Amino acid sequence: MLNAKPRLKKKQDEDAPGAPAWMLTFGDMMTLLLTFFVLLVSMSVIREEEFEAAKKSIQQVFLHGYWRPTRTPIPSEKDRIESERRSPEPGRTGEDVPEEIAALHIKQQIDSRLDQVGLGGLVTAYVSMREVRIRIPDQILFGVDSAELKDLHAYEVLHGIAQVLAEMDYCVSIEGHTADRDIVGEQFEDLWQLSTARALAVLRYFEANDIAPERLSAVGYGATRPVADNDTFRNRALNRRVELVVRDMTPKDFQKRSDEDPGR
Repeated sequence: MLNAKPRLKKKQDEDAPGAPAWMLTFGDMMTLLLTFFVLLVSMSVIREEEFEAAKKSIQQVFLHGYWRPTRTPIPSEKDRIESERRSPEPGRTGEDVPEEIAALHIKQQIDSRLDQVGLGGLVTAYVSMREVRIRIPDQILFGVDSAELKDLHAYEVLHGIAQVLAEMDYCVSIEGHTADRDIVGEQFEDLWQLSTARALAVLRYFEANDIAPERLSAVGYGATRPVADNDTFRNRALNRRVELVVRDMTPKDFQKRSDEDPGR
């Protein structure tokens, strides 16, 4: 009987169908990289609700001087007024809270009227230190190194604001502000005179449009009270402005307070 010779197995690695083995590792690596980039993109997307909450909390710090947690939904202005009436913030007297509430009501009236006269997106009003400030960008009213209202648009803006102020009887202080690099020109000695002249030009317009002169006052601060650093063109443009400070006080109230406290 002949001995049977064992058959040799053929190499199957070379003849096996499909992709080479290294493709499996390469595919896993590409999947992990794709997942990583998807995570980066998802983490970089700004959630509008959280962004708005953070923005409002910052505004409260700078405009109202106190912070309120933003993890809960941001309350409406009406809810905030009611909340502050019930429990004033620490360090604030009971007299301060009604004054701020009154200022918020004045702001609501001003915002409503500014929208009605078409100035809602051009002129802004905000509450600061229990008073309402109406901010007018300087480039709307005046030219470079000038204290004269520059064109018809400037008169239209002031006319709209005069309509708003005519419906109230509060005292209004008109403040002129400049940037630190503004050109003074030959007409004025320095930025103090330029800013004061611009405030007076606005006062004269209001006086000529039936705003009682005893309600009005004007002051120029030059470049001493910036709202932004004077390091860029945009920031210097923000500092060039006229602000109307509306206080919850009539001329009679002001005179009465002055008589009671002459040193005030």
